[in-house]
Amino acid sequence: MKHFTKVQLITMLELQMKMDSSIKTDVPFSHRDYLRAACLEASEAIDHHGWKWWKHQKKNLAQLQMELIDIWHFYFSTYLYRDNLDISSAQKTLDYDLNNDNSKIMLDNKIYELLHMIILEKLDLLIGLSAVKRTEPIVLMSLCLDCELSPSEIFKQYVQKNTLNLFSYLDVYFTKLHFGNFIWSTTHNVLCITIHREWDNLTDILLIAKKHDHTVYTRSHTCVWRCTILECIIKRTELFF
Repeated sequence: MKHFTKVQLITMLELQMKMDSSIKTDVPFSHRDYLRAACLEASEAIDHHGWKWWKHQKKNLAQLQMELIDIWHFYFSTYLYRDNLDISSAQKTLDYDLNNDNSKIMLDNKIYELLHMIILEKLDLLIGLSAVKRTEPIVLMSLCLDCELSPSEIFKQYVQKNTLNLFSYLDVYFTKLHFGNFIWSTTHNVLCITIHREWDNLTDILLIAKKHDHTVYTRSHTCVWRCTILECIIKRTELFF
């Protein structure tokens, strides 16, 4: 089964640690039940897939993919916490678990063969595993592949969602725009941001930004073209500081 490269894993774990540490809460890491959160996200994924036999339902693939990306967030948090927030150690543990390509999962003395399971059955299994605090990234990766998410696509969508989450946790009001732009509203100015990613060289994720005057409360954004001017280039490692 396909899985992430070392660089992809380290990058996502770094981003996850930064996001977790940015959440303003009195709840310590030891009391954050990441797998309960994964359980609920998987339940939402079931709704987006459709499961009610008594009514017509159509699978919403985009929403289903988004829930799976959210589950990866909570999986990364779990691995980080278990390895005492050591990114290198968490990467090695997760890489080992992903390389343990066992398509048979044992739960409650029953063997589940992933190759013969449909998406809904795998989501049920993921919920059961999460409920008993077990992480099986092979199950999650299998679900992603069933939902047209390759490891590279998971990485791409993860970075996008992580960036959105980080802005919200930092109490920044923003509106998503076309072409991947964002409005960051302050008292008098707006920071327009375009995030460009070079997937073949993951260390060159760039933030390209331009400050300019703007009507803060407007819902429209008439100067998207100005945001494409490469006036300020900041490497990804500087994005969060």
